[in-house]
Amino acid sequence: MSIKVSNTLLFLIFGLFTFKDRAAIGQRQHIPVTNIFEENAESRFEILEKVERLGYSYRTVESNFKNVHIQLVKSDIRSYFAHFVTTTKRSTGIDGQERNIKVNIKSFDNPAENIIEIDTDCDDIDLQNHTYRTAKYGCCGTLDHHEVFDYANKKIIEGDGKIATGFIPNSRLIIYAGFVREAKDSTIFGKLYYSTSDSERFTIKIKGEPADIRACGEILPDISFTPSDKRNTFDHGQNDYTLWSFDTAEKQEMITNLSIKLKIGCVNRKKSKVLKVPIINGKPFGNSLQGQETTLK
Repeated sequence: MSIKVSNTLLFLIFGLFTFKDRAAIGQRQHIPVTNIFEENAESRFEILEKVERLGYSYRTVESNFKNVHIQLVKSDIRSYFAHFVTTTKRSTGIDGQERNIKVNIKSFDNPAENIIEIDTDCDDIDLQNHTYRTAKYGCCGTLDHHEVFDYANKKIIEGDGKIATGFIPNSRLIIYAGFVREAKDSTIFGKLYYSTSDSERFTIKIKGEPADIRACGEILPDISFTPSDKRNTFDHGQNDYTLWSFDTAEKQEMITNLSIKLKIGCVNRKKSKVLKVPIINGKPFGNSLQGQETTLK
């Protein structure tokens, strides 16, 4: 039998006046404040079971509301409100967790209707202007896994450790590169992904000698862009580039003279392997095939 503790949250929209202004008017004229919309949400805590040597298994359900600023297709950046429901299962005796995050995004003009619904298994989510990003935290020495989606819930890119992102001034076009390590196939180090915000993903299998891959042990990737123009800038903290050399470019075919640099480090050896993938007319190696292969020697 589970034990539940509940707490209720309330989201309110107050109309033309701020809460402070309307409260002051109400005090002077004894006029009650009436909300034009409200939404209730429940948070709770559940003790599920006791497992020998693992302690207690428990689940939390947390509800929260936030004002977010996003840009939908052919729209300016506008204010919306988002209802987050985060369900997390943990145990007191071991590390790690299972988490699901649901987000319903609504407009202030029509708050009763969901315009965007997100339902994803991840540890964290970040709603940005044009995309949202999810993260699954690594456990026991493994890297965090990141994914980027548009607001139609289409996956744009994914990567272990970090994703390289290139923002183009005066354009909605964004370019991405990520690398995901391979866990099953002993003939490849992993997969390199390249994508823009308006195109399908390119996938490049990074092949190698099986003995070399096994000897590597845990793979430590480092992915970056190497633009040739000195006007471009780089934010080390976010792994983001501002690509002034492509100012106003609106189509992926206009992306050229740019390379993806993938450095693969290994736990079991000091020397890293480096692969450079040139982007020619918006395509890796200038190749239109979405599925490609290359060998890292």
